[in-house]
Amino acid sequence: MAVITVEGLDPSTGEVLEVECRDSVVAAVRRRGRSGDKTLPFVSPGLVDLQVNGYAGHDVNAENVPVDDLAAI
Repeated sequence: MAVITVEGLDPSTGEVLEVECRDSVVAAVRRRGRSGDKTLPFVSPGLVDLQVNGYAGHDVNAENVPVDDLAAI
């Protein structure tokens, strides 16, 4: 089992967080309760928008979207 531990800052408090990953999965997040070294990176959940309304002239907001349009996107 591969274990990786990363330290970073909580962007809202400046506190040091320790994130432990096991086999590429976040296993634990621990607060270290101290203000951190300002050179540490921020650690926060990923902000990813999974919504796709269309691409390259293909629109998926219509009532009857052709399968070919979905495949093209």
